[in-house]
Amino acid sequence: ARHSHRSLAAWLQQHGGEPERIADHWQAGGDLARSVEPLIEAGQRATARSFIAQARDHFERAVAAARDSGQREAEFEALEALQGNYVHDDPGAAHEALIERLQALARTPHERLRARAAAHALRLRRGLTLDPTSLQADLDEAIALDDPPRIGELARTLMACHVRLGDADRAMEVLRAHESLLQRETDPFSRSVQISSVALVLANQDRFAEADSQLLRALAIADGIPDANEAMALCVNRLRILRTQGRSAALAWIEEIDRRHTVDVPNPRAWTQSRFAACETLRDAGRYGEAWIKLWQERGKVALHASGVAPAWDVAEAGLWLDLGQHARAVAPAQRLARAAADPAIAPWLRARA
Repeated sequence: ARHSHRSLAAWLQQHGGEPERIADHWQAGGDLARSVEPLIEAGQRATARSFIAQARDHFERAVAAARDSGQREAEFEALEALQGNYVHDDPGAAHEALIERLQALARTPHERLRARAAAHALRLRRGLTLDPTSLQADLDEAIALDDPPRIGELARTLMACHVRLGDADRAMEVLRAHESLLQRETDPFSRSVQISSVALVLANQDRFAEADSQLLRALAIADGIPDANEAMALCVNRLRILRTQGRSAALAWIEEIDRRHTVDVPNPRAWTQSRFAACETLRDAGRYGEAWIKLWQERGKVALHASGVAPAWDVAEAGLWLDLGQHARAVAPAQRLARAAADPAIAPWLRARA
């Protein structure tokens, strides 16, 4: 029976079979070592379809198969793939144990660098302090070792580090130095997020023209992404910047947001989140009727599509009633805000808007 499973696994591998089935037959045939590669491939395919839990199962099976068959290099590769999955959904102590195992398995300069890059990614994922000097040293080593994937990964992490430190200029230096490689090694969604994060730092420094230029650049990248969420988020961020530069520009941009929604495939989440920013802009202009139309949504839809930023509606509704002198009607949204402030997941967002 084991021979039959091994024969079938080999046949499926030669004829483009599903990697998960191939791995199952190798394991049923008692050949754990040969199941590792198809399990990693199965995890990568699941990741590409955003099936994060399914991908994790494949990667964990690959790690176990490599470990049990005594393959150090294969275990390192499987652990590295699993770590990429953990970045999406941090499992806590298991993530730390994985990094320690990677560091213990690393033998070559390339592997030691990859293990350090994984440790940096963990700190970034958890919002912990990142050391730009250490990151720059590892980036320089990646360049010396001619390791493009690691150069891209460390450049992205170093950019994020500078953004967290509020140093937009240094972040832009990293982007300019490695832009062509980042275009090859980074997906469009991630690139648009990186550039827009720099733009928001520039905006916080009142460097609005530079911020707007970078946001438009990020938007041009995001427009190539099938999912309209990222592009709409960038449109909302640009609206907030334009509000600082004059009402006419901001009001014109609301029309562009409306146009995008009617032209693009309707995206309820993106559209719902854009309405709050438009409401604020129309309030600034004293166009309260239009502001109310933008704001009006069934509360269930707001909670579903806006998730963590749902309290934005209560901020806008309370402000709108206060602007109109309807203080009694502002009480209900203010009470909802007070309840939201007790939620540790929402409180930081509210403090940022206070």
